[in-house]
Amino acid sequence: AAAETLLIHVNTAHYRLARIAEKTGCDLRRLSDVLDLLIAVKLTEHQAGR
Repeated sequence: AAAETLLIHVNTAHYRLARIAEKTGCDLRRLSDVLDLLIAVKLTEHQAGR
């Protein structure tokens, strides 16, 4: 469903999620890790003035 929404191939979505997990150390299967990551992204966007 996410790949369709983003208009990308499902393998591309899996690859990108794996890269995010690798670079951040987050386990994207854990809600707490996903929420931490989303908060960090929002704070970064806010600081950048977006």
